[in-house]
Amino acid sequence: LLEKATLRQGVWCGFFFGVGQFGVGVSWVYISIHVYGFTPIPIAIIFTSLFVAVLALFPTLQAYLLTRYIPKPNLQKLFLGFPLSWVLIEWLRSWFLTGFPWLLIGYSQVSSPLRGYIPIVGEFGVGFLVLQASALLVYILKSFQSGYKLFIAAVVLILIYTIGIQLTQVKWTKPEGPPLQVVLVQGNIPQTIKWDPSSVTKILDIYYGLTLENLQTQIMIWPEAAIPIPEKFATDFLNAINTITTNYHVSLFTGIPVQVTNTFSYYNALISLGEGRGQYYKRRLVPFGEYVPMANLLRGLMGFFSLPMSEIIPGEKNQPDLKAQNIILAPFICYEIAYANDLFNEAAKSNALVTVSDDSWFGDSLAPAQHLEIGQFRAIQSGRDLLFDSNNGLTAIINDHGHIVKQIPQFTRGVLKGEFQPRTGRTPWLYVGNTPIILVLLIMFLVLIVYERNRSSAIKIEKL
Repeated sequence: LLEKATLRQGVWCGFFFGVGQFGVGVSWVYISIHVYGFTPIPIAIIFTSLFVAVLALFPTLQAYLLTRYIPKPNLQKLFLGFPLSWVLIEWLRSWFLTGFPWLLIGYSQVSSPLRGYIPIVGEFGVGFLVLQASALLVYILKSFQSGYKLFIAAVVLILIYTIGIQLTQVKWTKPEGPPLQVVLVQGNIPQTIKWDPSSVTKILDIYYGLTLENLQTQIMIWPEAAIPIPEKFATDFLNAINTITTNYHVSLFTGIPVQVTNTFSYYNALISLGEGRGQYYKRRLVPFGEYVPMANLLRGLMGFFSLPMSEIIPGEKNQPDLKAQNIILAPFICYEIAYANDLFNEAAKSNALVTVSDDSWFGDSLAPAQHLEIGQFRAIQSGRDLLFDSNNGLTAIINDHGHIVKQIPQFTRGVLKGEFQPRTGRTPWLYVGNTPIILVLLIMFLVLIVYERNRSSAIKIEKL
C-alpha cells in the first residue's frame, strides 16, 4: 500500500494500520478499565480508543518517513526503507514516554526458524530479518518474469531461513549444576475478590494449603501480589510459612505489597521465605495501573484511577540478588519481562529467569498469551530457563530454547511441578545488547535517505 502512496495517503494508511494492529492487539485494556476499574462503558470505550489512537501514531510516523523521504517505488524502498523504518519506529515505541515494547514483530518468531537469530541480534535484529524476508517474498511474487535478480532473491530468502535453522542448534550457555525441582503455584484468585478485605483469610488459606501439599521440592514460587495485604499486616502468616519452608529446605518467593517506611506508598515486591534469600522491588510500573500520572487531577475522575495497586512507587535500579539453592534468579514482575534493557542488566549474572504476574486484570483476552510469548523470547535471548508464574495462567516452565516444557491450564487453581536447568555463560546478545544493532540500522536508514535525496536531485537536474 505504501509503495506508490502519496504523503497524505501514506499517513492515513499508517494510522489505520495502527488502529487495526493495536485495536485488536491491546483490546484487553478495555477489560481493565471497565470490568475491574468500574468505569462506565462509554468512558471505557473512549479511554481505550484514545490509547489505541496514540499507539497508532507510531506506524503513522513510519509511513510518513517512508513516503516523505523515499517517495518513489524502487528496490531500496522495498528492501531497506520499509524494514528499517518499521524496526526503528518499534525501537522508538519501546522507550518513548517509559515505552510500550508490546507486539514487536520479532516476538512472533519464537517458534520459527528465525528464532536461531534471537540470541545474537535480539528483537530488533530479528524484526528486521522478518521484514527483509517479507520484502524478498513480495519481490518474488510480484516478479512474474524470470531472471538472475529473481534467482538471487530466492536464494537469499532460503539462506536467511537455512542459517536460522542451523543457529537453533547452537548452545550459547551451559548447565550450572544439576536440574532443580520447582513448584509454581497458580492461585486463580478472581480480581473481584482479591482486594476485598473480607476475602484475605480465604486467599491466605488457599496458598497455605497448596504449599503444605507440595513441600517436596527445592524452589516454590507464588505469583505477583499473591498476598493481597501489606507485608507488615501479614507477619504471623509469613512467619508460619517461613518456618514450614525452612524445615523442608524449600526456597519460597511470593509477591506482596511492601509499605515504604513513614509513607502511604508501597513497593510491588517479590520477597523470599524459607531457604530463599533477597527481595525485589518492581522497577517498571504500569501507568494508571500502579501509579497515576497527574494524580491530583485524575484521581477521583473514575474508579480506574483508584485501583488497589495504584499507590506503587518504583524500586531502585540496583538491587541485591535473589538467591535460591545456591543459584541466582533474575526477577521480573508483570510486564517488566518486555523490557530488553532490564534483561540485559540482570540475566548475565543469573542462572535462571523468574517472572511473576497477575494477568487476571485482562480476563480471557490475548494479553496472557502475548505475555507468555515475550517470556519465551527472553528465554531464548538470554539462553536461560524461565519460570513463568501467573495468578490465573498461563503458568509455565520454559527452557533456554524457548520451548514450553510444562504448563497448566489457564483459569484453574493448582500447581505446576517440574524441574529446570540452571545455566551459566552469555549469549552474544548478552555481551552487547540492542545498542549495536540499533546504531547499524539507524545509520543505514540515514544513509538511504541521503542517497535517495541526492538521487532525486540528480534526476531533476538531468531533466532540466
